Formats: sequence, structure tokens, C-alpha cells
Amino acid sequence: MMKAALTLARGCRHARHSSSLAGARELVGDALKCISPNIKKTLDTPNRALREASHYYFDDKGKLFRPLTIMLMARACAPGKQAKLDQDQQTIAMIAEMIHTASLMHDDVIDQAVMRRGKPSINAIYGDEQSIIAGDYVLARAAMTLAAIGNARVVELLSQVIEDLVRGELQQLGASASGTRSMDLYLHKTYLKTASLLACSCHAVAVLAECPAEMQDAAFAYGRHLGICFQVVDDILDVVSSTATLGKESAVDMKLGLATAPVLYACDEFPELHGVIARQFSGAGDVAAAVDMVRRSSGIEKARALAAHHRDQAVAALKSFRPSPHLDNLRDTANVLLDRSS
Repeated sequence: MMKAALTLARGCRHARHSSSLAGARELVGDALKCISPNIKKTLDTPNRALREASHYYFDDKGKLFRPLTIMLMARACAPGKQAKLDQDQQTIAMIAEMIHTASLMHDDVIDQAVMRRGKPSINAIYGDEQSIIAGDYVLARAAMTLAAIGNARVVELLSQVIEDLVRGELQQLGASASGTRSMDLYLHKTYLKTASLLACSCHAVAVLAECPAEMQDAAFAYGRHLGICFQVVDDILDVVSSTATLGKESAVDMKLGLATAPVLYACDEFPELHGVIARQFSGAGDVAAAVDMVRRSSGIEKARALAAHHRDQAVAALKSFRPSPHLDNLRDTANVLLDRSS
């Protein structure tokens, strides 16, 4: 009975989530539909192996959450001034998706993933070396596309994202190797690996809209808090959801020796988790035991409260923007993140 109720509740949340994002997608229209095709054109190369590997994740099966958010921000920055998205702002959304996807290609090799978005991961199909090369190529083409925009401040912002991704990955690898456990470290890593991309991209489209400094800072803050909220929810789902629901392996963070927000909070009620984290979940049965303790603790509830806090901060950052349907959908986007199931 409990399992059936939980399944129904998740289904209802998924329906609300899909419905809210559908409204946002209608607002940006064809611009969002063009993201994957335009990326494939940008990545076109006579080298068949490189073309196939670099195109692999741009199959329109991803959520395109980042481009959607960036396009909404671009329109919210200049309500009523343009019938269509400015081409450079649309290009920022495309570049953000390229940077994000390139990082997934590299992550899948580092993590030795076997599944991504409900299909075999890129490294499972093309091998580690070709996956890394494909990710490098996507980043290179993103950098060339960024340079063509010709705005030095925008180039600086998106270049910072790439640096942050590298620093975040190194910080994560270091934390895993040492069994480090700290909420501050976790949040900083989360900003570097996830939130920086949304924060700097939202800032970039505000720069291109020639918004005043206060609105540029607000756009950055919205992206920062939204990105942290997104990742905390992702880390909750990694503990509570099945592989079939996620479209990728579950409990993958623990299998990699990483302690995320639900685990760190659960330590307060199950001190033995400290030892499990210190040995990087490497003991026989450690992952299963840790998942059980997290689920029996208030760790999930506290992590959801953390995500809700950053959701609230994201919404609060929008107070300086003029009312518009796009602004409303930025708020809605932040609100539905807590209800997503995959």
C-alpha cells in the first residue's frame, strides 16, 4: 500500500513538473527546438568517428533545462523589447548546453558510467579515449562559438564556467580520495560543478541585454541558487529513486566514494556513517547500509529543506525584474524543481 501511494505521489509530481515546464517551453518556442540541431551543425566534421561520438548526447532526449532557463532569463531581462530572442542570447543557451554535455562526457569516463539518459553511456559505446576526445571537441567548438559573439565580458563569464568545472572535479576527486565530509565543501563543489554554469550564463544574457548592474547581479544570483537547488534534488533522487526512474545508475555518488547532502545530514542520527564516509563506502555492504540509514533518517527531509532554501533565494533574486510571463515562468521553474522525479 505504501509503495503504491509513493508511486502515485511521484506520478502526480512528475505531471505537475511536466505541465509547468511545458508552459515555459511554449514561451521560448522554436528557439528551444533549434538547440540540438544547431549544436550538431556546429559540431559537423568530416571525421565520422568524431562526428558520431560528439553528437551522441545531442539526440533531443535531454531535458534542455539549462537552455530553457537561460532563454527565459534573456526574455525576462528585456520584456516587450523584442519579438524573438536576440541571436547572441540564443547562442549563449546553446553554448551552455555544449559545455554541460561535454562535462557529462568526461564525467562518464571518470565515473566509469554505464548508462546516461536511459541509454548506454558514451564511454560504454565509444570507449574512454574517444569519449574524452569527443568532450574536448565539444568544448573547443563551444569556445569558438563563444568567441564569435565578440563581447569580452561574456567571453570572460563563460570561460569562468569551464575553469569552475575543472576546479570542481578536482575538488570532488580530492574529497573522494581523502574521505572528506563537510557541508561547506559539498556546497562549494556543487556551485563549481553545477551552479556556475547557470549563474554565469544567466549573467551573460543580462550583459547582452544591457541590463543595469543590479539586474546582472540578480540574474547571476538566480542562476546560482537555482543550480544548487537542482543539484541537491539530484542528490536526493540518487538515494531514493530507482535506476529505471533516473535513466542512470542510482546510489552512484556513494559508489564513487562521495557523500552528498542527504548522507551528510544523516550522520547526525547515524554517527557510524562517518566511518563509512571516511573509507569511501568501500567496505562490503557499505553502500546498501548507507542508503538504508539515510532513508531511515531525516537526511532526505533536511536535504529537501536545503534545496527549498535555495529555491526561495532564486525566486527572491527576481524581485528587481519587471513583471512579464517569462519572469513568472522563471519563478515556476524554480518551484517545480523540488517536485521532479528524474
